[in-house]
Amino acid sequence: MWTCKNCNEDVEDNFDLCWNCGFDKLGNKTVDTSQEVLFKANKEEISNLKEQKVINTKNDKNALGLILVVIGVVLIIIAQNINTEYQDYTGRFIEDSTKKNIFLYSGIGLLLIGGIKAANTFTKSKST
Repeated sequence: MWTCKNCNEDVEDNFDLCWNCGFDKLGNKTVDTSQEVLFKANKEEISNLKEQKVINTKNDKNALGLILVVIGVVLIIIAQNINTEYQDYTGRFIEDSTKKNIFLYSGIGLLLIGGIKAANTFTKSKST
């Protein structure tokens, strides 16, 4: 361990610079910690993050549309495979397509919404 001559912090021997102030073992300033430099770096970082967020948002919206389309297709497939006939307690077969219709219309709705969302995102990203 060595003690920083600038801030009196204890620093492990495997480090050449003080973790607290950036001074080296001899007490020389090696890192510019002025507020101006830090502010400029933060400003550039924020700008980069904003640009990245815009790109990620476009990708997320497009992915959401495609996910809705896939879920819609799956619901339609499930609806096609639902047995609408069942036998009641008297042994008669009764047709009840309520479940089938719920799956079918939910699937169609998600398919339409997802398709529109994906198409809108795609056309917006093409124009920008």
